[in-house]
Amino acid sequence: MRIGIDARLINETGVGRYIRNLLTELAKIDRTNTYVVFVRKAADFEPPNGRWIRRVADIRWHTIAEQIRMPAIFSKEHLDLLHVPYFNVPLFYFGRFIVTIHDLTILHFDTGKATTLPYIIYKMKRLFYYLVLLKAMHWSEKIIAVSHATRKEILDHFDVLPEHVEVIYEG
Repeated sequence: MRIGIDARLINETGVGRYIRNLLTELAKIDRTNTYVVFVRKAADFEPPNGRWIRRVADIRWHTIAEQIRMPAIFSKEHLDLLHVPYFNVPLFYFGRFIVTIHDLTILHFDTGKATTLPYIIYKMKRLFYYLVLLKAMHWSEKIIAVSHATRKEILDHFDVLPEHVEVIYEG
């Protein structure tokens, strides 16, 4: 299989650590698949062997550019499957994908008072977050939840089948 991994957050903390460890361990255990790893220009990633391909996708996450340009970048690689290790699945990507959901905190806490954005812009971004999350939940081949608590929360808030959500711990 030709598997893509959206690793644009690789240099960040949190999800970045998850991505770094995922790539390291996949390189150790998988000896058959080809991986296309999408990173930003300054990403600290070198392909571990000839089955791994580094593709620069220097597009910030949580942006309109991500939603418009990433689908074409992913599609150009003719992937059999894309792993988005964070909720931010592009709305206009129609290939097969899996998504990792770390938590649904933003659904429960309206952080508008802590934002530096104008309130209306913050509310629009929050609505867009929810639309992206809906796509992730309903169009993915599988959802990876990082804990049973996250899995339960997904099942409580979204109309997805229990067998569609797999728990794979981060550690």
